[in-house]
Amino acid sequence: MKMAFLLSRFLDGGIDTVLVRYVNGLAKEGHEVTFVIANGYGNLEVYKKIVSENVKFEYLVNEGCLTAISKKKLTRRLSSFEKFGEEAFCRPLRRLIQTWRMPKVLENQDIVIDMDCLAASFLKRVKCPKIAFFHFSIHHYCQGRQKRIERLGKKFRAYDKVVMVSEAMRAEAETLFPSMREKFAVIYNPQDLEEIQRRAAEYQVNAKPYILSVARLEESQKDHTTLLKAYKIADEKRNGQMPELRIFGKGRDELKLKSLAQSLGLDGKVMFMGHSPNPLPWFLKCDAFVLSSKFEGLPVVLVESLVLSRPIVVTDCPVGPAEVLDNGGCGILVPVGDIDAMADALVKISTDKEFVQRCIENGKVHTQKFVWEASSQKFNALARELLNS
Repeated sequence: MKMAFLLSRFLDGGIDTVLVRYVNGLAKEGHEVTFVIANGYGNLEVYKKIVSENVKFEYLVNEGCLTAISKKKLTRRLSSFEKFGEEAFCRPLRRLIQTWRMPKVLENQDIVIDMDCLAASFLKRVKCPKIAFFHFSIHHYCQGRQKRIERLGKKFRAYDKVVMVSEAMRAEAETLFPSMREKFAVIYNPQDLEEIQRRAAEYQVNAKPYILSVARLEESQKDHTTLLKAYKIADEKRNGQMPELRIFGKGRDELKLKSLAQSLGLDGKVMFMGHSPNPLPWFLKCDAFVLSSKFEGLPVVLVESLVLSRPIVVTDCPVGPAEVLDNGGCGILVPVGDIDAMADALVKISTDKEFVQRCIENGKVHTQKFVWEASSQKFNALARELLNS
């Protein structure tokens, strides 16, 4: 089967990780896979080297002057002049090129999969079946605004199927868009257990005991502010005996968060590690993994933590973490933004060894819901259903 996977930009986030697993896994199964990227970002495409050589790449707009300003926006705030240039010239021209090139790139495909649900307006002249993946709570993605929810519904109508990555997300979508109930499906983000174990063994980590967090440094979603303040309280409760906190990731709020950590007196206790194309060896040795998001879909890093038998603390945010943790059977769920509850959870996960072991044992069983074989079977069945309809 000829399959084209679409992505607006190829960076280092969770959606990018999921896409790599799909294109590599389906290419290995013998499908002819093309990876279509709307905007090329050159050296920022850090995961490109782990994409299978059997996957073909296509760029609608490659790296250059048309993406230079939006590329800068990923790491710093733009000046007023740069914002004007992006909005008035670069973005409209990119859209024009993408609208023209998309049907040409996809004309011989059997099926098209839009992995970040951002290509609906470019697919109007594409005749083959179209699947979209959606990775977030709709309410949080649309900030609870009815007009945004309605616009998202119009996007969903452009696809033959919309895959949600958790049961809670499908329930939310069916409630908001009851006329499209038959359009929604659920496929958990796939994990290759052998690949995770192999990558976790790629290099050795020698460090003092530490708690690990891996997430973009963008406070609109990830809320490291709550994590840092909670860690400060937890360390005080343990008289300075908390393991170090190591945070992997990069993003526009990096300087703000480093300043907060310094103001809390956490120099030497909290370490910002930057981006790593493979942080899994750090997962393998951490005392616990923590994620403090305001909203998620089905976080890849949580499932990777389960696979590597790590205890987990995560906010019970919409919509996926509770499913990953089997409603608390595999770790601790805390309310979003609750600094004291997060602090108590960090203390418990660092001191209650019996509880930690129970979570790890439960996780070994629960992990089987997220293996590649289960997701691949559902995806291939969905694709065949559309091709035969």
